[in-house]
Amino acid sequence: MCYRRAGFFSRLLPVARRVQAIASDIADPIGIAAAHGLLGVSHHLVGNQPEARIHLEASSRGPAESRHINASHFGFHHDPKIPLARVLWLLGYPDKAIQTATKVAKEPTPYQDPVTFCIALIWAMSVFQWTRDWASVKECTGRLIAHAERHSLEPFQAVGLGLQGEVLVVRGEAGRGIDLLRDSLSRMHADRYELYTAEISCAYAASLVRAGHLDHALETMTDVITSVTSRGESFMMPEMLRLKGEFLAQAGDRCGAEDCFRQSIGLADQQSALSWRLRAAMSFARLPNRRGGRNEARSELVRTYAQFHEGYSTADLKSAKLLLNNIGQPIAC
Repeated sequence: MCYRRAGFFSRLLPVARRVQAIASDIADPIGIAAAHGLLGVSHHLVGNQPEARIHLEASSRGPAESRHINASHFGFHHDPKIPLARVLWLLGYPDKAIQTATKVAKEPTPYQDPVTFCIALIWAMSVFQWTRDWASVKECTGRLIAHAERHSLEPFQAVGLGLQGEVLVVRGEAGRGIDLLRDSLSRMHADRYELYTAEISCAYAASLVRAGHLDHALETMTDVITSVTSRGESFMMPEMLRLKGEFLAQAGDRCGAEDCFRQSIGLADQQSALSWRLRAAMSFARLPNRRGGRNEARSELVRTYAQFHEGYSTADLKSAKLLLNNIGQPIAC
């Protein structure tokens, strides 16, 4: 939990595997279920989404009594749906992810302590952010901030401020939103709470572009990629590379942008993160005067879109369909 909080994701798996080995040695079913939960979260954060799903679903099949012991023992183990919602979206199941996130974001159940409920809201909001459901993000953010203040949970208040800032930027209040995002990052860095800083930094960089500060956005994105890389692997890296490519394209560096998009697509493939791949393929297809030619970008987008079997009413898939129609690759209903 300390490594996770500090953003050292690559250090999680060895510890989680030790938990699994010890639980297996003593034949403790609650410990085994908890180990699956820890392994699932660890695989998710380093970017191995198929393994994450296997372990989280195994944890959910654990003994019922494991849902009622104190959260401080194992963290996420007693509600694997919390991380599973994000895993499902990354794997390319937007509808299942939304259904799971909606359940996770409901009022806390009797066995949920205040910390776990804050985590549930934040991780559910990731799905709402990724599917561009800003009304749900705003509603959950208000609940998160109120809940964190009620229980004096300052780190979660800082995360809530960042999410609140992102909503303001999306709704056209860039000035106020940027201030909140900057304050959120400052507070999290001061507290060495790096679990969510990559996601908040991406929102901050995008808000800077909206406000006309492209150079600052590029500097921010480069810094966060360097920082995350220094701590190990991350499920966010394909999206961070894509965003950097978008900023480079706007700055007129088409070759640099193309390199970022290719890296993003390749890493998304390694992570089985189909939803990140779709975003990178769309960015690649929109890039003018590509070295690789228009046909390659079209085929990447067609191939990616064809791998989805649900979620066609979500923002990214609707955008992908429109883009394919515009570039001469119409998609039948």
